[in-house]
Amino acid sequence: MSTDPAPVQAPTPSAPSSSSSSSKAPQRAPDDTVFRAAFGEISATVAQGQYSDVVSLAERADLMGDAHSPARLLAVAPMVLAYLIVDDLPPARFAMFRLPDSLHNLPLVQGLNSLVALTWQRRYEHVYKCAESLLAVANDFEEPIAQVLHALVRQFVDSFRERTFRLLSRAYTEVPLGLVEMYLGMPGAQIVPAAQSRGWAYDEANKIFKPVKPTTAVAAGHKSDISSLNTFHFVASSVGKLELD
Repeated sequence: MSTDPAPVQAPTPSAPSSSSSSSKAPQRAPDDTVFRAAFGEISATVAQGQYSDVVSLAERADLMGDAHSPARLLAVAPMVLAYLIVDDLPPARFAMFRLPDSLHNLPLVQGLNSLVALTWQRRYEHVYKCAESLLAVANDFEEPIAQVLHALVRQFVDSFRERTFRLLSRAYTEVPLGLVEMYLGMPGAQIVPAAQSRGWAYDEANKIFKPVKPTTAVAAGHKSDISSLNTFHFVASSVGKLELD
């Protein structure tokens, strides 16, 4: 009878428990399915003007989808533009920062990067030019992607102008038409009726506006919309910076 010891068998690895596997972070999908499915919901939500919900849908898709897929922009582009619309700039910057290098050469990413940076710096006249360039980039996409991007960019411009109107109302007692044109990126023929509808007086002979400061009730109602413009010190600083540019 052989006295050799019986061979030792390697232990069979046990399957991970359901509790440990469920605690792991969700795995990213290896294709574009997540982004394309999410874009349908994002598109419908944009049409309803629910920009906070756009952010939520896009953030969830960005977490689950393939990080290196160009289709990731179906979530990131609406997300960033929605953040800009609601004037929540830090997460917009972070969303662009976390994109991989492989996507940063795409024209849409370059346009969004520029728009976020210029908005952060409050480079007013450059913001509008960049937005127009971004609309041109959006034209290269098929529908409904182009339509959604157009809607978001235009809504951002409208929101940015409205916040700037309120900034000017706080910062100035008198302001020349030419300076308002630069702030708002609009011709004077459009600015005059828009300003007068807000109660601004206009001296046509001297081309000078006399803004009306927002009432306490109006300012409180727009508090969340102008989170980065909520002190007069910031307003004065922004105005001075623009005039020096």
